[in-house]
Amino acid sequence: MVSLPKEAMDLLTKPDPTIGKVIATISAEGVPNVTPMGNIVAIGSETITFMDGALVHTRANLEGPNKKVAISVWKDQTGFQIKGTFVEYQTSGPVYEGFQKGLEMKGYKNVPIRAGIVKVDEVYAQSPGQNSKKLA
Repeated sequence: MVSLPKEAMDLLTKPDPTIGKVIATISAEGVPNVTPMGNIVAIGSETITFMDGALVHTRANLEGPNKKVAISVWKDQTGFQIKGTFVEYQTSGPVYEGFQKGLEMKGYKNVPIRAGIVKVDEVYAQSPGQNSKKLA
């Protein structure tokens, strides 16, 4: 199993709105899709989750035959690209409930969401001077 480095875990676990995060998917026809989102979170050193409330193209791509994703996360001069495999959408359980609780704290109740689960396959440094060095 591939584990996220500590620095990547820090970026994916801190509730900091200045941390940039995007997820990229690809359709069955080979059309790429990149979506910025704040709700990409590491739930362990080998697993990342994201909240899907209205991700039309991302969801269609992940429900198709191509389950590969790329996630980029960065703050200031520190960045990582995580390549992974989409596992499933959850509509119950602790991860899903955590996203629902966060929405409720912001005043949103009973919002139809899904928690996407991604297993980490590879991790690359994307900080200046590192030339996409493979870390894991």
